[in-house]
Amino acid sequence: MMSDNKQLYGPRGFDMARQLRAEGLISEAYSELRRVQCPSKLAFSALSNAAYLYERMLAKTPPDNNLFKRRCRLAWISSTTSEFILPVLRLLAWRDFILLDCYAPPFDSVDREIYDDQSGLYKFKPDIVILADNWRDSRIPAISSGVGESVVAGKLQQILQRWKLLEERIGCRVIQHSFDFPPNDAYGNLAGMLSGGRMGVLRAINASLPKIAIPNVTVLQIDEIVARVGAERWHDSVAWFSTRQHPGLKAIPDLLEADLALIRATLGLTKKVLVVDLDNTLWGGVVGESGVGGLRLGAPDPVGEAYSELQRYLLELKERGVLLAVCSKNNEVDARAPFENHNGMTLKLEDLVGFMVNWEPKSSNIRSLAEQLNLGIDSFVFLDDQGYEREEVRAELPGVAVPEPDSEHPTDLLKAIHDGRWFETLAFTDEDRRRHESYKANAERSVLQKNSGSLAEFLKTLGLRVDSAEFDESTLSRVAQLVGKTNQFNLTSRRHDLPRLLQIVGTERSWTQWYRVRDRFGDYGIVGVLIATVADNYAKSWEIDTWLISCRALGRGVEDVMFSSLLKAAKRCGITRLIGIYKPSEKNVQVADFYPRLGFSVVADQDNGTYYQLDLGDR
Repeated sequence: MMSDNKQLYGPRGFDMARQLRAEGLISEAYSELRRVQCPSKLAFSALSNAAYLYERMLAKTPPDNNLFKRRCRLAWISSTTSEFILPVLRLLAWRDFILLDCYAPPFDSVDREIYDDQSGLYKFKPDIVILADNWRDSRIPAISSGVGESVVAGKLQQILQRWKLLEERIGCRVIQHSFDFPPNDAYGNLAGMLSGGRMGVLRAINASLPKIAIPNVTVLQIDEIVARVGAERWHDSVAWFSTRQHPGLKAIPDLLEADLALIRATLGLTKKVLVVDLDNTLWGGVVGESGVGGLRLGAPDPVGEAYSELQRYLLELKERGVLLAVCSKNNEVDARAPFENHNGMTLKLEDLVGFMVNWEPKSSNIRSLAEQLNLGIDSFVFLDDQGYEREEVRAELPGVAVPEPDSEHPTDLLKAIHDGRWFETLAFTDEDRRRHESYKANAERSVLQKNSGSLAEFLKTLGLRVDSAEFDESTLSRVAQLVGKTNQFNLTSRRHDLPRLLQIVGTERSWTQWYRVRDRFGDYGIVGVLIATVADNYAKSWEIDTWLISCRALGRGVEDVMFSSLLKAAKRCGITRLIGIYKPSEKNVQVADFYPRLGFSVVADQDNGTYYQLDLGDR
């Protein structure tokens, strides 16, 4: 099955995309291009060929808006050539439902682009800038004269100055590559031991980059990527001296996957749920046939130990905020037995937010799970050892990420999850740490709601409490997460990142508020955000820039509390008019009539949204 799937994602699939394009079926060709390189298991040459076709399609017929979820302007700033990198980056972004507009400056013009405020970089106005530095850019000699610490401090100051210029002039997200190491160093082991040795200096710089990073900067740890792809694939001296290409072509897919994970996180496209099969996925063997005692799980069986390691990895994902669920074709009694009776099980039933065990298609069960959790289908990753099941989910649910392991061995299953980087985030918050408990508590709330006679009775029984305050340093990371990924109750779907939120907080023309919800079952965390700014054409008007509520707090009346606090703040600030904007998206249909329900009246209906107004004189 593995070889068949690789054929599907290989040249045969590209031929199908080309044929569809030739027949004028452009949307279908775009969809096929996404399918044939998802997941990315292809060599650079195959990806490059697909990227060439994608570029030709973009130039002639751009895709319809309903074929992608985000559009992003990205600048790749590097002293090396980018002509081999950017087409593949755009193609892989398309796989992730991102339409990427890219800019790269002329070769070896990094400083001019960043320091000249009239450069092409600033005219392009990117949302994200990737600073793809490498060891040659550091210009650090094999042995630095003087004290190594001073060399490190000087280089860090230069890097920090770049970041601050980009923040001040554009306010974009910066993805900073840490430095790789030269493949050959004449000082050998001494290069990392002598004071001022190049290897030691570069390591010290890399270790300090996350510590000095300002809010708009994320550091991509390049040494981790080099370790995975191997130094021989990463360094290609022939390519460097002939075309100034770095890293080597064979390493480009792995590098771009790492960059794309951070791009997805910036755009609010991080996955939230990992759904796993059971037999030959969480354990070796079929529990319905061999029973609990016949499963391969735990020591001293080498394969059993590998399954235990996979489970430990999943448990660590859960601890960092990823929701875990099971989807298995099985008898439920048999499926529960290992969790309850096998000593080698690391995962327990209480670690799961869903247990979909029946004989229905797995795509149907994932849909049901999405409804139970009140999450979009595109929040899910599905892991299964069987190629047929993976293909069924891919065909029925294109938004679900489906890892394609190299084999059915548990080590390859683990590697497939890790290599996909679907759960990459820009920060780790208290809400992430509590996410599993929050969704488990939501299940208890659902039971209470079903047993309540009315919504009013349910809300009264909940004992709901809502706290709020202005954005501050301790809450901005969580606010940025919500703004980046909340879709259903989000009136404008504006995706302000952390640098932009800092700008908003720093002006007297803005009013900001976060909302935290608690009830008898526990703490939801910060689940609501309101941002209002003084309207440009009327100083006594507030325009509601952002109004959103996390899906896990919907149906609790939180929006009424938010509206009440907005009215009180507006009156306190002498505001006489509120202006609301509803910008429709694929997922926010439920709030299409929200402003009319609050008493707002329509003042303009434009292509970019409907504008509403509420006079506060009588309130």
